[in-house]
Amino acid sequence: MIFEGVDDIRWGELTYTYSGRCDIPALLRSLLTGDQAFEAADELLNELHHQGGFVCTAAPAILPFLVEAAESPRVPCRPEVLEIIARLAGTAAEAATRFVAPGWPQAWVRTRPSLLALLRDQDPAVRTGAIWALGEDTHDPDEVAQALVSGWPDPDVSVRTDALLALGALVKRLSAAVLPAPPQQPRPTRPRPRDRQRAARPGPPRHRIGLCRAARPPRTAPSRRPPPVRSQASTVCREAISPS
Repeated sequence: MIFEGVDDIRWGELTYTYSGRCDIPALLRSLLTGDQAFEAADELLNELHHQGGFVCTAAPAILPFLVEAAESPRVPCRPEVLEIIARLAGTAAEAATRFVAPGWPQAWVRTRPSLLALLRDQDPAVRTGAIWALGEDTHDPDEVAQALVSGWPDPDVSVRTDALLALGALVKRLSAAVLPAPPQQPRPTRPRPRDRQRAARPGPPRHRIGLCRAARPPRTAPSRRPPPVRSQASTVCREAISPS
């Protein structure tokens, strides 16, 4: 039987974030009625969370029943119920300890296994709601991250996106055992002594030497230059005055 024991709790003695003038057992049972379910979920969100800032004492008392509603296929507004759980978990994770109801941590620990099981629900909207609720987990973030990674990749693209965002929110709380190891950089090779000597030797680069040699005009064989004019005149005079 769903919501068993809900009438045994003195709901009127607990605190709420809004008026507190509500019938919690009647609102929970209205979650099973199609035409009243979504309106009941909205009223529960308003009474249990409203604008946030603190976790009221009614939150740990109703948390098991909310998880039970999220698990039941008879509830047509399961994602909306998981939104209530996610908002309460987010407030508990951010608020100071004095603003969190004393029984909340224990209630959260008891309901975590059921929320982890909802990560494998057939409804993508329910899987998304469970991801956002568990993304606020402070009890064992490593277990939540491992559950998200083990279910990767989800066939629904929106669920995959929400899983990545939840992992990004959890990363600051994860231990080193869960985080992936950083990639190893290749070890730099040390140059050989001969390479170091060549690098230190001054001089133009080899490609510049080749360009200079290519631009130099080709060498030609030396040509015999004609004798000077004075030398030619002396030869003619000697031939003219020499006896024949």
